Amino acid sequence: MKTIEIITLGPQGPTGPAGSVYSGSIDVTYSSSNILGTEEITILSAPSSTQYYEFKAIVEYNYGSTPYTSSGGLGTGLLVFPDAITAGSPGSVPTESLDKVLGFVEGVNPKATALKFKIKNGTFSGGDGDFKLKLQYNTSTLG
Repeated sequence: MKTIEIITLGPQGPTGPAGSVYSGSIDVTYSSSNILGTEEITILSAPSSTQYYEFKAIVEYNYGSTPYTSSGGLGTGLLVFPDAITAGSPGSVPTESLDKVLGFVEGVNPKATALKFKIKNGTFSGGDGDFKLKLQYNTSTLG
């Protein structure tokens, strides 16, 4: 009989309470009206003055029934966590007619600032889909 050992590699993230990778989670919808208005939304309010967020996020696109059209050029419609220091990419506003995962990001948000999400550059029309942000996070204290 052969024994097969499976080894998994990859980023494990920070260790939170009771050995969990992240201690909190939240799902947030960035709606069609947010997309059309290229609005900035707050995902997590600012922690105390000595704290910051560690997080990872998956961004999904739920197509709806009508695709978005962009009046911008190359590089428009980028999705960003504007104050965060991130690795990975949350993607950009799609103009396809399908549901899909847009991107994955890990990051930290600077001390005592809210974690926000928005579209950088571009103007969109016609679409009715939305984004779902699946976020896991820790609130960490400096020092």
